Amino acid sequence: TKEQLKQVLHNRGIWTSDDDKRLKAAEETVEEIQISIFKNFYNTKAKQSLKRRLAGVRKAITDAIHKKSSTDHVTLESYKDFVRDRFAIALSIFDLKENQIYDPDKLLDQSSGLLDFAYDRWIEEYSIVPYLREVSRTNPWKSYWDSQKDNPIFDFPSSHFNIFQRNLILYSKMYDNARQSPEAPPDEVFNDDDAFDGWSTIQRKEADKYRDQKNADKISGQKGGEIFMVTNREDAENIYDLNTHSDRMKVKNRLKEVKQAGGEVIHEHQLSDVKMRLRKELMEMAT
Repeated sequence: TKEQLKQVLHNRGIWTSDDDKRLKAAEETVEEIQISIFKNFYNTKAKQSLKRRLAGVRKAITDAIHKKSSTDHVTLESYKDFVRDRFAIALSIFDLKENQIYDPDKLLDQSSGLLDFAYDRWIEEYSIVPYLREVSRTNPWKSYWDSQKDNPIFDFPSSHFNIFQRNLILYSKMYDNARQSPEAPPDEVFNDDDAFDGWSTIQRKEADKYRDQKNADKISGQKGGEIFMVTNREDAENIYDLNTHSDRMKVKNRLKEVKQAGGEVIHEHQLSDVKMRLRKELMEMAT
Protein backbone atom coordinates (compact mmCIF):
# COMPACT_ATOMS: atom_id res chain seq x y z
CA THR A 1 0.00 0.00 0.00
CA LYS A 2 1.01 3.66 -0.24
CA GLU A 3 1.37 3.86 3.52
CA GLN A 4 3.70 0.86 3.59
CA LEU A 5 5.72 2.24 0.69
CA LYS A 6 6.01 5.58 2.47
CA GLN A 7 7.52 3.83 5.48
CA VAL A 8 9.97 1.86 3.32
CA LEU A 9 11.14 5.00 1.53
CA HIS A 10 11.59 6.74 4.87
CA ASN A 11 13.55 3.87 6.41
CA ARG A 12 15.88 3.72 3.42
CA GLY A 13 16.35 7.48 3.32
CA ILE A 14 14.91 7.75 -0.19
CA TRP A 15 12.09 10.08 0.84
CA THR A 16 11.74 11.24 4.44
CA SER A 17 9.52 13.59 6.41
CA ASP A 18 12.26 16.22 6.03
CA ASP A 19 11.89 15.91 2.25
CA ASP A 20 8.15 16.53 2.65
CA LYS A 21 8.90 19.68 4.63
CA ARG A 22 11.35 20.92 2.01
CA LEU A 23 8.83 20.24 -0.75
CA LYS A 24 6.14 22.16 1.12
CA ALA A 25 8.56 25.05 1.71
CA ALA A 26 9.40 25.10 -2.01
CA GLU A 27 5.71 25.23 -2.92
CA GLU A 28 5.25 28.14 -0.52
CA THR A 29 8.24 29.84 -2.15
CA VAL A 30 6.45 29.59 -5.50
CA GLU A 31 3.53 31.55 -4.04
CA GLU A 32 5.86 34.18 -2.58
CA ILE A 33 7.64 34.65 -5.92
CA GLN A 34 4.33 34.88 -7.77
CA ILE A 35 3.19 37.60 -5.38
CA SER A 36 6.44 39.46 -6.08
CA ILE A 37 5.90 39.06 -9.82
CA PHE A 38 2.47 40.64 -9.50
CA LYS A 39 3.79 43.50 -7.36
CA ASN A 40 6.65 44.08 -9.84
CA PHE A 41 4.54 43.52 -12.93
CA TYR A 42 5.58 46.79 -14.56
CA ASN A 43 9.22 46.44 -13.52
CA THR A 44 10.48 44.38 -16.44
CA LYS A 45 13.96 43.73 -15.08
CA ALA A 46 12.74 42.64 -11.65
CA LYS A 47 9.98 40.54 -13.17
CA GLN A 48 12.38 38.70 -15.47
CA SER A 49 14.70 37.98 -12.56
CA LEU A 50 11.80 36.62 -10.52
CA LYS A 51 10.66 34.48 -13.45
CA ARG A 52 14.12 32.90 -13.69
CA ARG A 53 14.13 32.20 -9.98
CA LEU A 54 10.64 30.73 -10.22
CA ALA A 55 11.71 28.42 -13.04
CA GLY A 56 14.52 27.11 -10.85
CA VAL A 57 12.21 26.47 -7.90
CA ARG A 58 9.69 24.72 -10.13
CA LYS A 59 12.37 22.46 -11.57
CA ALA A 60 13.42 21.51 -8.04
CA ILE A 61 9.78 20.75 -7.18
CA THR A 62 9.34 18.65 -10.33
CA ASP A 63 12.48 16.65 -9.54
CA ALA A 64 11.35 16.15 -5.94
CA ILE A 65 7.86 15.00 -6.94
CA HIS A 66 9.35 12.61 -9.50
CA LYS A 67 11.61 11.17 -6.82
CA LYS A 68 8.74 10.86 -4.36
CA SER A 69 6.29 9.25 -6.79
CA SER A 70 8.70 7.15 -8.88
CA THR A 71 7.69 3.98 -7.04
CA ASP A 72 3.96 4.69 -6.69
CA HIS A 73 3.19 2.23 -9.48
CA VAL A 74 4.03 -0.72 -7.21
CA THR A 75 1.30 0.12 -4.71
CA LEU A 76 -2.07 -1.56 -4.45
CA GLU A 77 -3.87 1.77 -4.83
CA SER A 78 -2.05 2.53 -8.06
CA TYR A 79 -2.89 -0.88 -9.51
CA LYS A 80 -6.54 -0.41 -8.55
CA ASP A 81 -6.62 2.94 -10.38
CA PHE A 82 -4.97 1.35 -13.41
CA VAL A 83 -7.55 -1.45 -13.60
CA ARG A 84 -10.44 0.97 -13.07
CA ASP A 85 -9.27 3.34 -15.79
CA ARG A 86 -8.71 0.57 -18.32
CA PHE A 87 -12.13 -0.90 -17.58
CA ALA A 88 -13.80 2.50 -18.08
CA ILE A 89 -11.92 3.05 -21.33
CA ALA A 90 -12.81 -0.42 -22.59
CA LEU A 91 -16.51 0.29 -22.10
CA SER A 92 -16.11 3.55 -24.03
CA ILE A 93 -14.82 1.94 -27.24
CA PHE A 94 -17.37 1.48 -30.03
CA ASP A 95 -17.12 0.55 -33.70
CA LEU A 96 -18.48 2.66 -36.57
CA LYS A 97 -21.92 1.10 -36.13
CA GLU A 98 -21.93 2.13 -32.46
CA ASN A 99 -21.51 -1.42 -31.23
CA GLN A 100 -19.53 -1.80 -28.02
CA ILE A 101 -16.26 -3.60 -28.74
CA TYR A 102 -15.58 -5.00 -25.30
CA ASP A 103 -17.94 -7.09 -23.22
CA PRO A 104 -17.62 -6.11 -19.54
CA ASP A 105 -18.22 -9.71 -18.47
CA LYS A 106 -15.53 -11.11 -20.78
CA LEU A 107 -13.00 -8.29 -20.75
CA LEU A 108 -10.11 -10.42 -19.52
CA ASP A 109 -10.74 -13.01 -22.24
CA GLN A 110 -10.75 -10.53 -25.13
CA SER A 111 -7.77 -9.25 -27.10
CA SER A 112 -6.24 -6.24 -25.38
CA GLY A 113 -4.49 -4.75 -28.43
CA LEU A 114 -7.12 -2.11 -29.15
CA LEU A 115 -7.57 -1.37 -25.45
CA ASP A 116 -3.82 -0.90 -24.98
CA PHE A 117 -3.76 1.56 -27.87
CA ALA A 118 -6.78 3.49 -26.53
CA TYR A 119 -5.31 3.61 -23.02
CA ASP A 120 -2.00 4.99 -24.29
CA ARG A 121 -3.80 7.67 -26.34
CA TRP A 122 -5.88 8.58 -23.28
CA ILE A 123 -2.75 9.04 -21.18
CA GLU A 124 -1.16 11.17 -23.90
CA GLU A 125 -4.18 13.47 -23.99
CA TYR A 126 -3.40 14.61 -20.45
CA SER A 127 -0.45 16.53 -21.87
CA ILE A 128 -2.89 19.23 -23.07
CA VAL A 129 -4.20 19.97 -19.55
CA PRO A 130 -1.51 22.63 -18.83
CA TYR A 131 -2.61 24.50 -21.98
CA LEU A 132 -6.31 24.62 -21.08
CA ARG A 133 -5.76 27.73 -19.00
CA GLU A 134 -4.52 29.66 -22.02
CA VAL A 135 -7.34 28.24 -24.13
CA SER A 136 -9.92 29.45 -21.61
CA ARG A 137 -8.85 33.09 -21.85
CA THR A 138 -8.29 33.33 -25.61
CA ASN A 139 -10.43 33.06 -28.72
CA PRO A 140 -12.23 31.20 -30.09
CA TRP A 141 -13.19 29.61 -26.76
CA LYS A 142 -13.49 32.92 -24.90
CA SER A 143 -15.97 34.27 -27.45
CA TYR A 144 -18.05 31.10 -27.13
CA TRP A 145 -17.95 31.37 -23.34
CA ASP A 146 -18.81 35.09 -23.24
CA SER A 147 -21.75 34.66 -25.60
CA GLN A 148 -23.31 31.65 -23.89
CA LYS A 149 -25.03 33.68 -21.11
CA ASP A 150 -27.68 31.40 -19.59
CA ASN A 151 -27.42 28.73 -22.26
CA PRO A 152 -25.20 25.73 -21.48
CA ILE A 153 -22.14 25.62 -23.68
CA PHE A 154 -22.30 21.83 -23.91
CA ASP A 155 -25.48 19.95 -24.78
CA PHE A 156 -25.08 17.39 -22.00
CA PRO A 157 -25.13 17.56 -18.17
CA SER A 158 -22.03 18.54 -16.20
CA SER A 159 -21.87 15.05 -14.72
CA HIS A 160 -20.80 13.87 -18.18
CA PHE A 161 -17.95 16.37 -18.54
CA ASN A 162 -14.50 14.90 -19.04
CA ILE A 163 -11.46 16.29 -17.25
CA PHE A 164 -10.67 18.68 -20.10
CA GLN A 165 -14.15 20.17 -20.24
CA ARG A 166 -14.30 20.51 -16.45
CA ASN A 167 -10.96 22.29 -16.29
CA LEU A 168 -11.82 24.56 -19.19
CA ILE A 169 -15.02 25.69 -17.51
CA LEU A 170 -13.35 26.09 -14.10
CA TYR A 171 -10.66 28.31 -15.60
CA SER A 172 -13.27 30.36 -17.45
CA LYS A 173 -15.25 30.91 -14.26
CA MET A 174 -12.06 31.76 -12.39
CA TYR A 175 -11.27 34.56 -14.83
CA ASP A 176 -14.88 35.76 -14.79
CA ASN A 177 -14.81 36.03 -10.99
CA ALA A 178 -11.50 37.90 -11.10
CA ARG A 179 -12.84 40.44 -13.61
CA GLN A 180 -15.88 41.03 -11.42
CA SER A 181 -13.77 41.61 -8.32
CA PRO A 182 -13.70 45.19 -6.95
CA GLU A 183 -9.91 44.81 -6.88
CA ALA A 184 -9.58 43.22 -10.31
CA PRO A 185 -6.01 43.32 -11.66
CA PRO A 186 -5.07 45.11 -14.91
CA ASP A 187 -6.00 43.31 -18.12
CA GLU A 188 -2.34 42.53 -18.86
CA VAL A 189 -2.10 40.47 -15.67
CA PHE A 190 -4.70 38.01 -16.96
CA ASN A 191 -2.27 36.95 -19.68
CA ASP A 192 0.53 36.21 -17.22
CA ASP A 193 -0.29 33.09 -15.20
CA ASP A 194 2.32 33.77 -12.52
CA ALA A 195 1.27 37.38 -11.99
CA PHE A 196 -2.39 36.38 -11.95
CA ASP A 197 -1.70 33.62 -9.43
CA GLY A 198 0.20 36.15 -7.33
CA TRP A 199 -2.82 38.45 -7.34
CA SER A 200 -5.11 35.52 -6.51
CA THR A 201 -2.89 34.50 -3.60
CA ILE A 202 -2.99 38.02 -2.18
CA GLN A 203 -6.79 38.06 -2.43
CA ARG A 204 -7.06 34.64 -0.80
CA LYS A 205 -4.74 35.52 2.07
CA GLU A 206 -6.55 38.78 2.75
CA ALA A 207 -9.90 36.99 2.72
CA ASP A 208 -8.57 34.26 5.02
CA LYS A 209 -7.14 36.83 7.41
CA TYR A 210 -10.36 38.82 7.50
CA ARG A 211 -12.33 35.65 8.20
CA ASP A 212 -9.91 34.58 10.94
CA GLN A 213 -10.05 38.01 12.55
CA LYS A 214 -13.85 37.92 12.54
CA ASN A 215 -13.79 34.47 14.12
CA ALA A 216 -11.26 35.62 16.72
CA ASP A 217 -13.52 38.55 17.61
CA LYS A 218 -16.46 36.18 18.05
CA ILE A 219 -14.49 33.69 20.13
CA SER A 220 -12.96 36.33 22.39
CA GLY A 221 -16.15 38.34 22.71
CA GLN A 222 -14.12 41.44 21.91
CA LYS A 223 -13.65 43.48 18.78
CA GLY A 224 -10.71 45.43 17.39
CA GLY A 225 -7.89 47.06 19.33
CA GLU A 226 -5.70 44.87 21.51
CA ILE A 227 -7.36 41.57 22.37
CA PHE A 228 -5.95 39.18 24.96
CA MET A 229 -6.65 35.52 24.27
CA VAL A 230 -5.68 32.51 26.36
CA THR A 231 -4.47 29.71 24.12
CA ASN A 232 -2.01 26.85 23.84
CA ARG A 233 1.38 26.82 22.15
CA GLU A 234 0.01 25.20 18.99
CA ASP A 235 -2.69 27.83 18.41
CA ALA A 236 -0.59 30.78 19.56
CA GLU A 237 1.21 30.99 16.22
CA ASN A 238 -2.07 31.06 14.30
CA ILE A 239 -3.38 33.85 16.51
CA TYR A 240 -0.12 35.77 16.19
CA ASP A 241 -0.44 35.56 12.39
CA LEU A 242 -3.65 37.58 12.62
CA ASN A 243 -1.54 40.65 13.40
CA THR A 244 -0.44 42.94 10.60
CA HIS A 245 3.25 43.49 9.90
CA SER A 246 3.22 46.76 11.85
CA ASP A 247 1.45 45.06 14.76
CA ARG A 248 4.10 42.35 14.84
CA MET A 249 6.85 44.96 14.89
CA LYS A 250 5.04 46.65 17.76
CA VAL A 251 4.94 43.37 19.71
CA LYS A 252 8.62 42.77 18.97
CA ASN A 253 9.64 46.25 20.11
CA ARG A 254 7.54 46.01 23.27
CA LEU A 255 9.15 42.70 24.22
CA LYS A 256 12.55 44.27 23.63
CA GLU A 257 11.72 47.22 25.89
CA VAL A 258 10.42 44.93 28.63
CA LYS A 259 13.63 42.89 28.54
CA GLN A 260 15.75 46.04 28.61
CA ALA A 261 13.87 47.15 31.73
CA GLY A 262 15.75 44.41 33.56
CA GLY A 263 12.84 43.22 35.64
CA GLU A 264 11.65 46.70 36.54
CA VAL A 265 7.94 47.39 36.20
CA ILE A 266 7.17 49.19 32.96
CA HIS A 267 3.74 50.74 32.49
CA GLU A 268 1.90 50.93 29.20
CA HIS A 269 2.25 54.70 28.92
CA GLN A 270 6.04 54.26 29.15
CA LEU A 271 6.20 52.13 26.00
CA SER A 272 7.68 53.91 22.98
CA ASP A 273 4.80 53.22 20.60
CA VAL A 274 2.28 54.41 23.20
CA LYS A 275 4.27 57.62 23.76
CA MET A 276 4.31 58.25 20.01
CA ARG A 277 0.58 57.64 19.75
CA LEU A 278 -0.17 59.98 22.65
CA ARG A 279 2.03 62.72 21.19
CA LYS A 280 0.27 62.36 17.86
CA GLU A 281 -3.14 62.62 19.52
CA LEU A 282 -2.06 65.75 21.43
CA MET A 283 -0.81 67.37 18.23
CA GLU A 284 -4.08 66.60 16.47
CA MET A 285 -6.04 68.10 19.35
CA ALA A 286 -3.90 71.24 19.26
CA THR A 287 -4.49 71.86 15.54
